[in-house]
Amino acid sequence: MQALPIDTRRVRNRYFAFNPSGPLKMHGARTNPSIDLEGDTYACRIFVGFNVGKKPRWSMMDLLAIIRKIRAKQKVGPDATLYYTKGMFSGSGGLVEENGAQVLIINTNAKERPVKFEKNMKALAEGIVVAFDQEVIYGEIQKNGIQFRLWRSTP
Repeated sequence: MQALPIDTRRVRNRYFAFNPSGPLKMHGARTNPSIDLEGDTYACRIFVGFNVGKKPRWSMMDLLAIIRKIRAKQKVGPDATLYYTKGMFSGSGGLVEENGAQVLIINTNAKERPVKFEKNMKALAEGIVVAFDQEVIYGEIQKNGIQFRLWRSTP
């Protein structure tokens, strides 16, 4: 099948006609240049419930404050993305349905090497589990988007 040549610069309809007379020029937004990070990319996901037992107690703002405080002690930026979640947990008090959050932190700090990053993420989870009076919090380290290590933190 033959391709049909179409002049997309010429627009006509029953209300107006537009015929550009000059050369085409680029205006407006352009593509954003990306910068590739060197080496492997590590990330961490921490799963946090907002209940203590079966009673709702914590909020996203409480979690943000804890993350900010612990990451400041670790002398790195808080740089985290949080997602609201709804989950179920089988704990010592039976089945609990609760609101919660997933904390996602991508290690873009070249000074925080993978071993240090993992240590800091476990310390962050331990800080959250104690501050939120949780039975357990699960976390995972990802390497290039694939689960690399899974752990749990208990008080």
